[in-house]
Amino acid sequence: MEYRKIESDFIKRTLSIIEEYSGDNEVTLLINCCIGLLVLPKEKYKNLPKSSSDSDYNVWGLSKDNIQFGSIEYRNYKISNIIRRMRNGVSHFNIVTLPNGSGNISTLKISDKDPRNSANTFSIEIQIENLKHFLTKLANHVLDV
Repeated sequence: MEYRKIESDFIKRTLSIIEEYSGDNEVTLLINCCIGLLVLPKEKYKNLPKSSSDSDYNVWGLSKDNIQFGSIEYRNYKISNIIRRMRNGVSHFNIVTLPNGSGNISTLKISDKDPRNSANTFSIEIQIENLKHFLTKLANHVLDV
């Protein structure tokens, strides 16, 4: 099927993929889908959410307790900054998988590094279901505005 508006169509098709998929490679698929649901919105849409309130974090499936900044000058809890930092980590594949007690991947640790010295400037540990929720919410946000 042809793309009519490649950016929005790509986001919609990627959402459809993660909603319809059921199988053993869910985490691999979700990481791949970050291109359409995290990188593309960050690069092509200007209407990223700016809030940094705890209640908004809960709505987005995030927790400030799971976010670390390398030093004080990098500390910025705005959702738009978290999106930017996660985009950097995914794009440079600074991703570590963390298993649950039964050996299945339950959490991803996504890090952003300073390109000058490879120091960690940001990291987030996010459970797979929360990442899926976050990506879906971001996609719907940019499509709805």
